[in-house]
Amino acid sequence: VVISDGQTAAPTITYFLPDTTTGTPPQPLSFASVSADATKPYAYVGQIRSNAGSSSGFVVKARVVATAAHVVWDDGTLSTAQGLQWLHQGHAGQHEPRRITPRGYYIFDGYASQRQADASPGNSTPQSQNLDVAALYFNESAGRDGFSGFLASDLPQNEHLLSSAAKMLIGYPVDGIAPVFHGVMHATLAADVSFTVGYGRTFTTTGIRSSGGNSGGPLCVQHTNGSWYPAAIYLGGNNQTVVRAIDSDVIQLFNRAEISGNGGSNNTGGGITHTSYTGIPSGSAGAVKVIIEPAGARNAGAGWRLAPEGTFRQSNATKSALSPGSYILEFITVNGFDAPATQNVTVTTGQLNTVTFTYASPQESWRQSFFGTTTNTGNAADAFDFDKDGFTNAQEYAAGTNPTAAGDYFKAENATRSANTFSVSTAGKAGRTYVLERSTTMALNSWTTVASQGPLGSDATVTLSDTATPGDAAFYRIRVTGP
Repeated sequence: VVISDGQTAAPTITYFLPDTTTGTPPQPLSFASVSADATKPYAYVGQIRSNAGSSSGFVVKARVVATAAHVVWDDGTLSTAQGLQWLHQGHAGQHEPRRITPRGYYIFDGYASQRQADASPGNSTPQSQNLDVAALYFNESAGRDGFSGFLASDLPQNEHLLSSAAKMLIGYPVDGIAPVFHGVMHATLAADVSFTVGYGRTFTTTGIRSSGGNSGGPLCVQHTNGSWYPAAIYLGGNNQTVVRAIDSDVIQLFNRAEISGNGGSNNTGGGITHTSYTGIPSGSAGAVKVIIEPAGARNAGAGWRLAPEGTFRQSNATKSALSPGSYILEFITVNGFDAPATQNVTVTTGQLNTVTFTYASPQESWRQSFFGTTTNTGNAADAFDFDKDGFTNAQEYAAGTNPTAAGDYFKAENATRSANTFSVSTAGKAGRTYVLERSTTMALNSWTTVASQGPLGSDATVTLSDTATPGDAAFYRIRVTGP
């Protein structure tokens, strides 16, 4: 949506019913299979991570990893994805490979301009899918000095994808995958999957499927010699899977990446775009990095984004290629912490603005409002009775009373008894729950609940009653619990 001075933008948004999922999904592999089964094409597959998320790739030459262009290119900002790392053959919890950073990558000339023309971030058109290939290159081995090789064809009726040979989709899916299997290689069962010619050099099928995170992974075909080789790159798809075939144009990408990985010249001609990593983009762009505290908030799923983005980033992520100006930071609300307020952040030309944002617990926010600090020290200490009314700060917080006003403290009032009913009231506070308990002896474990009310939506007088009092005598107390 374009925002202009003095104008109100009014876009129309249409929600569509989800496509019906078809095809067999991939299944998680054991690390024993990944590392030792030489009869399957698992040896040179890995995970690609960036500040935007995770995807898949495969080693096609000693220092070259093939993947999809949308893995390395942020089509929301039309810039390079930041923080790219390659993890060869990882298996969460069992094998965490050394993360290596690519020196750069090659994509097809025209891919970026096509994505700009598409104006559909996150949703590739057939035209952009036909160009959706990338070759990352490294200054060291990307696959323990080995590589998979590949099956390539320029024929419109691709003899590998349209053959009756067994096929297998491999990668590291994340979306819709149980968290315990994140970072674990998945693969579909070997089967004769039928593909159909799509647009340009893309092919589609409803026989198999995967999800986000698998983008860039290989579609492998079993050759007549019994070995498996990548023949296409997985791009995604809902009601049908889309892959981009490996052909002579893609091989040219691989070859140029190999030259650069071996220290050769960076030739940008021949219909190929080359990008190297130099930190913050030059020119008029700036960047923002957000650090989230405390660790408990990060572990609970805290994240940030620049309004009006649709997805959140984790702590320490960087958003680059930003035009100078003021932006609004938004944060995820997480359990155990107050809803975080938005804040403004300024982007300056050629600079990285690092922001530290601290999530506050309800009690920390309460301390800040009354004592000007979030720390459990001095006048704000839990055990300190600041207003000298007999209740500590921690007790006043639990009761919802003012710790700086001696006349505001938790108390039971208006106790009355008539017939078999005993009633008592208190000044109820929002967010608190009040429980009336009874005992005939006041022994430690002799109290039983007879009535309760709350949590209250707002401050209000609370009256609690016991309608079945004992015949002779009893003791009562009100227990209050806070947020």
